[in-house]
Amino acid sequence: MPVAHAPPRTTPDFRNIDFTKFKESLQTRLQTDSPAIHITSEQQFNTKVDKLTTAIQDTINELIPNKKPSPFSKRWWNAELTVLKKKENKPSNEAYKFRDIVDHPAPAKERHRKITKELAVAVENVSKDHWQDWLENITSQ
Repeated sequence: MPVAHAPPRTTPDFRNIDFTKFKESLQTRLQTDSPAIHITSEQQFNTKVDKLTTAIQDTINELIPNKKPSPFSKRWWNAELTVLKKKENKPSNEAYKFRDIVDHPAPAKERHRKITKELAVAVENVSKDHWQDWLENITSQ
């Protein structure tokens, strides 16, 4: 049974941008679409915010090239896992530094083992939850 793949979502590549061209285009767009006026009511404020947002989004869509997501990205990775991974880094470095000293009483080795186990369990749970959600929400198409 062939499975249809979801098309990859492209995102703007903000690293690959000509800021002078972007700034000039945004300024001309703002001057023509939303000239500066004195705001006196909430409705005028909301209209100005909508026009500003539209101008920025249109300029981004026009001038910033899109990038494709990496095929190796883990779509189930979340912010909680990032925090745990960062928390693991320092004890990992310390444990590596004292790896050859057998009797060294470095608490970093034990901390590293504990945090690594915690990270592994969290990764397993998040990954499992992601795939269970995906399987529950899959359709015949």
